[in-house]
Amino acid sequence: MALKMLAVMLLSFVIIAGATQAGPALLPGTTSGEEVFTEGTMIGRTNVAGLTTEEAEAAVTEDILNWKQQSDLTVGYGDEQSVLSPELIEFFPSEAVQTAESGVANPVPLNVKMGDVMTLLSRDFGLPESDVLDPAKVQREIESRIAYLQTAEDDPIELESLLSSGTGETLIAEAAGTFTVTAGQQNFLFTHESVTLAPGQYYSVLNLSNQVIESVEDYEITDEELSKIATVVHTAVLDTPLTIAERHISTRLPEYATEGKEARVTSSSGNDYKVMNATQSEFTISAESIQGTLYVRITGPEQPFTYQAEISETDVLPFRTVRQYSPFVADGAVEVTENGVEGQLIPVERVTFDADSYELEREFLYEDFYPPVHRVEVSSLETPEQLAEDDQSEGDSNSDANGDQSSNGTDSNNNGENNAGNSSDEDNSGGSGLTGNSDSGGNAEGDNSEGNSSSGTSGSDNDGQSGRKENDPSDTEKGEQNPK
Repeated sequence: MALKMLAVMLLSFVIIAGATQAGPALLPGTTSGEEVFTEGTMIGRTNVAGLTTEEAEAAVTEDILNWKQQSDLTVGYGDEQSVLSPELIEFFPSEAVQTAESGVANPVPLNVKMGDVMTLLSRDFGLPESDVLDPAKVQREIESRIAYLQTAEDDPIELESLLSSGTGETLIAEAAGTFTVTAGQQNFLFTHESVTLAPGQYYSVLNLSNQVIESVEDYEITDEELSKIATVVHTAVLDTPLTIAERHISTRLPEYATEGKEARVTSSSGNDYKVMNATQSEFTISAESIQGTLYVRITGPEQPFTYQAEISETDVLPFRTVRQYSPFVADGAVEVTENGVEGQLIPVERVTFDADSYELEREFLYEDFYPPVHRVEVSSLETPEQLAEDDQSEGDSNSDANGDQSSNGTDSNNNGENNAGNSSDEDNSGGSGLTGNSDSGGNAEGDNSEGNSSSGTSGSDNDGQSGRKENDPSDTEKGEQNPK
């Protein structure tokens, strides 16, 4: 009897233990024994917890169809976009269910029709027939965006992230200086003949110059010499995808620079010229002196586009005439101490073209401002006798005018009042041998940060000169002084 009881107890234990182990894998409330997915299991964006493999496959297939109808995956560059059709992507829901791991999020296996995608991108963006696009990057970026059936929303894939990142010797841009290379510049070029910029790195003229100071004992270079190097580098950089991180200009356009392409460096104030490589490719800036002329070349991997700096429209700012009077100038003479120079407002843009020279993007970079230099004229002081003669001439003119008005029936008393008023004004203006207040005549040579001017003004000089700025730029008439 005891043996039978032991056998019953052992059998009961086996049954209970087996049911305990199999319970979680059975659909609750059923006795079919078919396996289901546990809590927390996702395939794509489909929650398949508690579903059998057949039910899960049906749910995932439905979500794939919904995704194709509602989502548009796009690749963008500037204002241009290329839409990747859902037909270019093939999903495998059955394989997704069979290989899914319970309790975690699982991607949906897919296949990107790479040949068709590459053809589409090349056509829509006008890419050259070369290996500018990296197929592995294209496939990896597409898969990461849609493997979990995410909604594309307004977040296109950046075309730049799909470009080949390998280094290369393709010439991207070049520029040449219009000056003769000095000894100081030659030392700079010897030390930094070739500078490689990895993604995220900077090209800094001041930093490179400081490195030369540490390595060359007799190295001496002026700010103007550094500015000339920076200007040539900047001229080349404008025609590349590199980013201008810091740039300054002078108050007057120097002879060695062309409009919109100056770069000024000032060591004492720390005004630098910096370029940053914000792309995902590696570029090299090479600078060398050939027969005394500075040549700059920028090389890198072949680019899908070409870049060109353009000046849309330059505004000319007219100069004014500043009059000054001095006892040191001969009677009746006029000395020009500063010739007028027109100012400029120069907007610079970078235009991106595809392989067919079609404009893809126009980016505003900066606006250079060079203030006008006013013309300064210094005239002799008028003597009291000359002023009296001028008054007499003016009085005769008024008398003639009054006579004409009287003959036409005009009230002569009014004219008398007017003349009295004029005399009063003249009396108040007299008293000193110098006239008025001087206005800004010249501009101090200095730095202009990103088109913001830094100009000086010329006030009264030590030699007794003073002046006033005429309201009319074209006005060159002489002012009057009346004795008290």
